[in-house]
Amino acid sequence: MGIEKVDIGPPIVEIRQEALTNSGYTPSGITRYTNTVSEYGYELNQRAIAYGEAEKAKGLKREVTHDHVRRAAKALGGVTRSQVSGWSVAGQIGEYVFTALAGVCGGQLLRKENGWWIVGFAVCICVALILLVTRLVNRRDH
Repeated sequence: MGIEKVDIGPPIVEIRQEALTNSGYTPSGITRYTNTVSEYGYELNQRAIAYGEAEKAKGLKREVTHDHVRRAAKALGGVTRSQVSGWSVAGQIGEYVFTALAGVCGGQLLRKENGWWIVGFAVCICVALILLVTRLVNRRDH
């Protein structure tokens, strides 16, 4: 069964040719720019609709959300390498260190004098989880 192509009618994006001329575009450059933007807009629309169709529940109308459009734009943009910040790397290293420390503290919990080990275990787990959630949320936004 495939997803039907939806006719979106005339171009959705209006391009002011005088603005392009003022920017130094030649007539052939304006034509190429206009065609490229129109084709991109059409393809973006089709892919966003496809994502919305794929995620809709049976019996309900299709809804194309901002997430569908973002994923479609990302798919059209091709494979891009995201920049990883130093803070991201430091956070991930901290995540691993605190997870390891939680393991060390957890291993000492069976001792008779385990008061500080319990506190250390709880703190390390909390910090590791906060760093993990922060990393996953930041990765999803980009």
